[in-house]
Amino acid sequence: MGLASTLGTVKEVLLESDLIRRAQTGDIEAFDRLVARHGRLVLSMARTVTRQQQDAEDVAQEAFLRLYRALDRIDPERPLEAWLVRVTINAARSYVSRNPARSEEELDPAREEASASPDPGREFDGGEVRDALNEAIKGLTLREREVFLLRDVQEIETSIIAEALGISSVTVRRLSSTSRTKVQAWFIANRPEHLADFGGGSSPTPPKKTQKKSSNS
Repeated sequence: MGLASTLGTVKEVLLESDLIRRAQTGDIEAFDRLVARHGRLVLSMARTVTRQQQDAEDVAQEAFLRLYRALDRIDPERPLEAWLVRVTINAARSYVSRNPARSEEELDPAREEASASPDPGREFDGGEVRDALNEAIKGLTLREREVFLLRDVQEIETSIIAEALGISSVTVRRLSSTSRTKVQAWFIANRPEHLADFGGGSSPTPPKKTQKKSSNS
């Protein structure tokens, strides 16, 4: 990591710490900025579990409500992503347990048009590639899908994922490798014309995004 990148990361961490401290004093604008910074990640993870856009939006609102209620217990020096991912996944799982039939339904493409990719923050090369990836990850277990989207698509640090999911970093890397292998196998069998969009090697690489996304954004 270059000096400029390191300084940029430090700046982002300091900015988030400041926002958390301000939100803890009742600064609503600071809290809204935290929601804006993490909203797409939270919605993406909620949709990963619920597989329903409307349900995911409800879960995302619940996750941020929990954040607001827990502000006084949040450590500004620790990454907020890990806390949010853990709370979002738990809220989504609770929602699905109360509505099991809905989780078996497919996502409505019309309603997903603006954010149908597993990571709404990532720009995919085209709708066909995006839709193919959505089909490919259906073959993953829930835990594999969570790790794949967090580590291989969202590019969140392994240590943060491990803390959020309550598993070891070794397990995160193992699940990541397994899920990437499965996704590549799906593309080879079903959509080989798009395999190049995923690197075409032993482990597929998600399509490039147009702008570098910080793990803290």
